[in-house]
Amino acid sequence: MAGSITSTAMDGLPTSIAMALVILLNKTKWTLPLALMGFQGEFGSDYGPLNAAIVTTVVPAVVV
Repeated sequence: MAGSITSTAMDGLPTSIAMALVILLNKTKWTLPLALMGFQGEFGSDYGPLNAAIVTTVVPAVVV
């Protein structure tokens, strides 16, 4: 049951990222998934800021 809910919730994610990359050219207006992708570089990731951004985006959803 949980797997089907997760897969259903994630169906639109690649589409939303691709569409946002095409439409939003200014980095200050990026959506949260795009902003999180910004912490991943070609040769590595900044895990400290990435984890802080993930917690910042998840906490409001958990509180609600």
